[in-house]
Amino acid sequence: MSPRAGGTAAGWRVALILLAGFAVSRLPLLGNGFGSDPDSWRNAVAAIHMREAGRYIPSRVPGFPVFEGIMVALIPAGSNSTNGAAVLAGLAAILLFWRLLAALEVRDRFWPLVAFAFGAPLWVFCSQSIDYAFGLALFLASWLAAVRRRYAWAGALLALATGCRATYGLVHLPMFALMLARREPRRQLLAYGLGSVPVTAALFAPVLLSPEAAHLERHLAHHAAGAHITAGTAAAIAKAAALFLFGKPGVMVAALALAAALAVRLRRPAGRSGPALPDAGPLRAFELGLALAIGGFWLLIPYSEAYLLPLVPLGLIALARFLPRAWLVATMLAITAEPLVTLRLDAMRPVPGGLFQEVAERRRQLADSRALLLRAPPRPTVYVVGRFTVLRLLVLDPTLARMAPAWSPFHLPGVALVSGDGRRAFAEDLEPGQEAHLRKAGWAIERVDDSER
Repeated sequence: MSPRAGGTAAGWRVALILLAGFAVSRLPLLGNGFGSDPDSWRNAVAAIHMREAGRYIPSRVPGFPVFEGIMVALIPAGSNSTNGAAVLAGLAAILLFWRLLAALEVRDRFWPLVAFAFGAPLWVFCSQSIDYAFGLALFLASWLAAVRRRYAWAGALLALATGCRATYGLVHLPMFALMLARREPRRQLLAYGLGSVPVTAALFAPVLLSPEAAHLERHLAHHAAGAHITAGTAAAIAKAAALFLFGKPGVMVAALALAAALAVRLRRPAGRSGPALPDAGPLRAFELGLALAIGGFWLLIPYSEAYLLPLVPLGLIALARFLPRAWLVATMLAITAEPLVTLRLDAMRPVPGGLFQEVAERRRQLADSRALLLRAPPRPTVYVVGRFTVLRLLVLDPTLARMAPAWSPFHLPGVALVSGDGRRAFAEDLEPGQEAHLRKAGWAIERVDDSER
């Protein structure tokens, strides 16, 4: 079947096969808690807190009002519901990416679609109770609307994406550059502003009005100060970015493919000049601006490779445009291998991929947390377990009494949770004065080894 087939019986069969493969591939990620990413449990705790408080409370810097609202609505149904919503958002992202590939007239677009749907970023990282898939889907919808010159929709959808993750606000810069490069009339600029500004203001008004938001800028400054790129870390950060975007097998095959394609083009320039779109130049300028905005910000605060998610579809589009078809197929299949099997570069041997590692880590976290809840100490004991174990315990055992440190999304020492019988308590950390007070009151202190501190 031709990858360009659409509307034919063969095309519908392939679409149904891909849909079935997507559904089956996500089943292992619906259960075993909210996810291995600590923020997935932080989101769950924030949703519980908001429901109990009856008002908006930001989960963390700088507020994620759209996604937090989804979590508040779904949290009573548990992790299967919130993980399932993320999976559905991932499916929406896949459908939107397919439409975007068609709108940009990308050749052989079937293969980038497969790599997008079954690569580790969307399959593993986005299939947990976190904002990634929601923001990515809304961003792709905004990009597609801009390609079609529906600027009011592009602005509103990008505002919603920003409500899932604030870094999508950086995309406004290449959006304006696209409109200027197209020489759009002022009414189009106004339409974009009317679509984005009121929606952004309405979404972030609760964040700004929340008392808990008063000191969020301190946490943002802390992240920026502790994670920026240096000459000594540049190589490691670039490597981490490449591995996140394409996986180890994908990076290795893509490097070979790019070298081979470049060698061929140097000897014999390609006959194809790229997409035959009338405004191909402005659209390419938008893509370059997107890479600079998202990639440049990540270099300033390379806190998590997941901030690079908007560059996943952009990178796949770039590979599809440059690589010959045989190399393109090989590269895209290598990218899809990462969730199933990857390589230990130190030993150069295959190991289970990201999907299996994710499921195993979720099960380990749950088992360790449940074992803590089953402890029966001979005397009242405070277990110092780390920030994210506290969050998991809060969700897993609703009978535990919750103190202020239990609700804090950031570092806050002190007793966080206390069992009903008063014999077990849990804390992220204890200051010397707090520890001395507890010992004087008859509590034993036990520090539990926790790699997530």
